[in-house]
Amino acid sequence: MKRLCCVKLSGSVDSAFHSASRISMYLGVFPYAIKSGKLQASKLYLFWSTLLMLSVTGLQILIFIDPPIEENERFMSKFLTYLQLGSLSITLIINLAWLHNSKEKLNSALILLNKVNNRLATAEMNVSLIAPFTGLLLITVLAGAGAFLKVEGRIKFILLYVTYYITSVMIYAVALQLSGTLALTKHFFKELHIRLPKPRTVGHQTSIDVLIESHETIVTACEAVNQAYAPQLLLIILTSFVLVTGNSYSVLISDVSEATITVFWVILFAHLAWHIISACDGTYTEVSYICIYLIYFT
Repeated sequence: MKRLCCVKLSGSVDSAFHSASRISMYLGVFPYAIKSGKLQASKLYLFWSTLLMLSVTGLQILIFIDPPIEENERFMSKFLTYLQLGSLSITLIINLAWLHNSKEKLNSALILLNKVNNRLATAEMNVSLIAPFTGLLLITVLAGAGAFLKVEGRIKFILLYVTYYITSVMIYAVALQLSGTLALTKHFFKELHIRLPKPRTVGHQTSIDVLIESHETIVTACEAVNQAYAPQLLLIILTSFVLVTGNSYSVLISDVSEATITVFWVILFAHLAWHIISACDGTYTEVSYICIYLIYFT
């Protein structure tokens, strides 16, 4: 499983927030700090992730043990959905705000780029769409069964919880599989590494010109990579919102005809499948153009 060498899997990870976190760690733009030669999470990340996971996990346990009355089921499902979407949005904002003109963070960014480049050079990363498609199929079957059987009470809410959990895992799988396209950025990081000063030369005595040049190079590189990965990040947000909300409605609403629900899920499955494929193709093309530009025109 060399493809997963840069990803630390955790049994408690069931949130789109952590999907974005792992992808961001690949790119070296997540708020980490270098301490004693090791990569450690910043206090801001630890505080936010702990607060988020405690909130989501606590709500899920309470809802599972004591399901709310029927009038509140729809509200709770939407609340959990918006909570995870909000966490993903805040994560992306933190990522964008982290890189600014400071010597300490510039040095950390250079070290991170070196680490990412070295790991990519020895990693085997391939894009496989089997896991996302399988997850979508399982969700469709479970949500359809909940709507067709029209189960009531605790059984209905347990089914909703199961579909919600599988949806979160599927979102993580999509992010993980799409992150495999980073293999194509191997040459990009290598070319970038050649144009950057060595981390040991970036210290307090470094001239302002070198700092500005290095900072501009890193920002340009991150903007280029983020632009190439914009379809994937948009896909994660869109998938989180549509699938989790769609599951809640298909299981909780009992006055919708079976034909309508079937057509809805077929269209949703085909639409997301097309988005996944087009996002991968778009990333392949954009990264290829970036590499060609760096090699031949700079």
